[in-house]
Amino acid sequence: MKNNLIKISYIFIIILMIVFGLNVYAVTETELQNKKQEVDDKILQTNTEIAGIKDEMSTTLAQITRLNVQIKDYEDNIEQAGIQLEEVTKELEVKKLELKEANEKYNKQKSIFEARLVAMYESSKTTYLDILFGSNDLSDFLSKYYLLQKIAECDNDLLKSLDISEKVIEMETEQLKDKQNDVERARERLDSKHGAMEVLIRDKNNLVNTLSEEEKELERELNQFEEDKKQIEQELKELARLNAIKASVTPSNCGYISPLVRKN
Repeated sequence: MKNNLIKISYIFIIILMIVFGLNVYAVTETELQNKKQEVDDKILQTNTEIAGIKDEMSTTLAQITRLNVQIKDYEDNIEQAGIQLEEVTKELEVKKLELKEANEKYNKQKSIFEARLVAMYESSKTTYLDILFGSNDLSDFLSKYYLLQKIAECDNDLLKSLDISEKVIEMETEQLKDKQNDVERARERLDSKHGAMEVLIRDKNNLVNTLSEEEKELERELNQFEEDKKQIEQELKELARLNAIKASVTPSNCGYISPLVRKN
């Protein structure tokens, strides 16, 4: 009788331990499943953020590529503008030299013409008599007079021609100056755009670096979440193993307990 009471008490204690133990493990398993779900949600969210960063980086890198192409075009245009400006400057120097020579030639011819006119004017009172008395006949007189008149006309035509040439050179010089100013302004605009592009590319590169750091940080977080998930899954496996062990010692309908089997 006493042995039966001890046996019954022992069975009762084991049943209590199993019942309370299973309740504890049930709560623990729920908590673990909730934690696992939280970690899964974080993993999903982190992967989504990483994908978003990758897309943004891809877009930014594509923008940088396009900007680099534009910068190359600006650099080519700046170089071309520099060559054009150098050519215009050389042309302008040549025109300045031509203008100087034309001006000197005009002034020289003008001085000769004016001196000749002065000389003819000063001798005008005796010119016709000198020519008349110095001529062999009337035909000789008319020939000499005609010759003097033609010399004066040629001088006058030459002065007009020189004056026109000088004005043409002056006009061409002004046109070259305008062209030079246009090229200089165009190059300044290109330089300004080139500088703005470089600033924009620098900002884009800074953004890429920032995104890269954010991605690295998210990757670190993701790795930690994966480790946490593995730990929780390991705990769930351990919990399942313990539940299996306890199930094996649950009393049967006849009041017997299955023997515990130790696993190596």
